[in-house]
Parts: sequence; C-alpha cells; structure tokens
Amino acid sequence: SVLRSTRVGGIEALLTGGFKTPAPLEAIAEMGYSLYPVVVVQRWLDGGFEYRNGVTFFAPILRFFESVSGNDPGLGQSDLRIFNVEIFLRVGPIGGSPVAEALRNGGIVGVCILMIVIGCLVGRIDRLPASADGGAITVVVLLPLLIAIRNSFAPVLVQIGIGIGMLVVARLLGRA
Repeated sequence: SVLRSTRVGGIEALLTGGFKTPAPLEAIAEMGYSLYPVVVVQRWLDGGFEYRNGVTFFAPILRFFESVSGNDPGLGQSDLRIFNVEIFLRVGPIGGSPVAEALRNGGIVGVCILMIVIGCLVGRIDRLPASADGGAITVVVLLPLLIAIRNSFAPVLVQIGIGIGMLVVARLLGRA
C-alpha cells in the first residue's frame, strides 16, 4: 500500500501519512494491477507473438541515437518498440510492469535475468556507505525503480543515467 500511495501521490503522500496507515486492500489492488499486464503479455506469446529480445528496454536510447544521427524515429506514441506504447495501443491504459516487459522480451528467462539484475543493483546500493554521495546515489537509482513498478521499465535506464550525470556535474561544480 505504501508503493501505491507513493506512485499515485508522490513523496507528499508519504509525508502526509503514507507509512502510518497501512491499507491491505490498496496493496492487493496494486498487486492485481501489476499482474494483469503479465497475463496480457502471456496471452500474446501464447497467440504467436515473438519475443522482443530486449528491444523494449533500450528503445528510448535507440530512439535518441536515431534522431541524433538524422534518422526519424517517428512519433513515440506509435512506436511499438516502447512497451507501454504497445500495451496502450493493443489493450488500453492498463499500465505495465517490469515483469511483463521482461516476459515480452525473453520469456521466463528474460524475467529471471531482469530480476537478477535488479536484485544485484539493489544489493549493491544497499552496501553503499552512509554518506551524502551514498544517499544521493540511492535516491537516483531507487526512485526510478519504484516508479517503474507499474510502468514501462525502459525509461529507468535513461532516468538513472540522467541522475548519475547530474550527480557527477554537482560533484564537479562542488570541487570548482
């Protein structure tokens, strides 16, 4: 229920009591909304859709390089390489989930790989020193992961990259 409160109401929802009032029905609703995209993707795969082989995870980066190199990537709202766009165009506004996106990209093996990567990343973040830099890196990595719980996972890589870039610039400006 805390994840749902944060995702829907932002940090303000936590500050106004998101941790104080556990809501089991909200938690169940959040889990259900996260599972439905997995069911949808499994139906697609059972119906003959092919795996995306990781394309949806890197679609925003690919689109950036396409536009910089002079190739027109087209409108993002119609690019089926972006998982949430594919979900929206094929099913409607049901959201997404990293598990569903990993399933779309590589089946159960894709899900296992993504969960291992996220687990290793969170484990590494947990071992950071309790310092200003450690806290900043923790927020930069965990906030996009929290938001991605019910959305496309692809922007997470870009958001973490931008956040790390901002931390590097802040560090360099601080030294200057």
